[in-house]
Amino acid sequence: MKNVALIIGHLTHGGAEKQLYLLCKSLNKRKYHPIVFCLSNQNSPYGQKIVSAGVKVVCIPRISRFDVIRILKLAVYFYVFQIDIVVSYLHIGSVYAFLTRYIYFRRSLFICQVRSKESSMKPFTRWLNVKALNASDTIVINSKHLSPFVRDFFKQNEEKIKVVYNAIEPMKPVSKSNAKHIHIGIIGKDTPEKNIDLFIKVANELLKKYGNLVFHLFGRDLGPTNRFEINIPASTSNHFQFHGEVDHLSKFLSQLDITLSTSISEGLPNAIMEAMSAGIPVVATDVGGVSELVHHNETGFLVSSGDLEGIVHYCTILLENKRLRRQMGRKGHELINRHFSIDRMVTEFESILDTY
Repeated sequence: MKNVALIIGHLTHGGAEKQLYLLCKSLNKRKYHPIVFCLSNQNSPYGQKIVSAGVKVVCIPRISRFDVIRILKLAVYFYVFQIDIVVSYLHIGSVYAFLTRYIYFRRSLFICQVRSKESSMKPFTRWLNVKALNASDTIVINSKHLSPFVRDFFKQNEEKIKVVYNAIEPMKPVSKSNAKHIHIGIIGKDTPEKNIDLFIKVANELLKKYGNLVFHLFGRDLGPTNRFEINIPASTSNHFQFHGEVDHLSKFLSQLDITLSTSISEGLPNAIMEAMSAGIPVVATDVGGVSELVHHNETGFLVSSGDLEGIVHYCTILLENKRLRRQMGRKGHELINRHFSIDRMVTEFESILDTY
């Protein structure tokens, strides 16, 4: 049995955290003994889910911003657990994994993961990331669009790069009732990359024409206390519902008729995969790997980043055509089930682990 160290910055809500949980839950435990190392003070909620899947989680909280002691602690854990394979999640995980492996003299397979175009990293962090990627045996990316970026921006050999698509737990599409209101949602967090401001602008434009719309926002900093409410007119405030982070998203997705993605930067977004799995058509900005999920005019509509008029236009088409919403939702559900299953993702990842 091979001992696998999986290193991640935190285990709160997030796409990488969800993929780590799905991998841990489904790995062949007869061949692999996974141990998750979390570089933060907390291990919930996904830490709790990983533990419930029978996988050990070790939290190593930081004392200072760049904590050298954590590297030494990780190295000790590597020796205690006799780690055979080191897998990093995202750039901070890659940096700590690389530095720890450097002082862990026992031979181990080193797998780095790149899930978005992290070109905004500070020069020192970027330099360390390049060092980590240079030292890796394999670089795992979650969509094809990242391959040229990793090759050109990080100057990596294309032979080291492997595509393993994200997976999603299957959902059963819910037949929408003939309700009086139409529900439009966004799943994300209030960061510049997600561009939630554009979602609010789209909502305000649509409300000028349609009075039966309800807009739902899910994600970090999108709870009852948020920065948007102050700028929403009192006359339309009852059309917005801020849910924040939720543990059982499928329950809320069943309410939605349309999902929007307004991001200016993405990897392969779990949020869109979840919406499509639930049978919801998507209107999304064509960034990152989104076009590998949303096929224009088939499972939804794509617009250029920041295109307010384009999003409003395609939302209007969907609002006026319930049959089209159902048709696109069904095709999206079929696409996710066919190409983004957990079994497929785990099989592809295990084939990389088998190279050790």
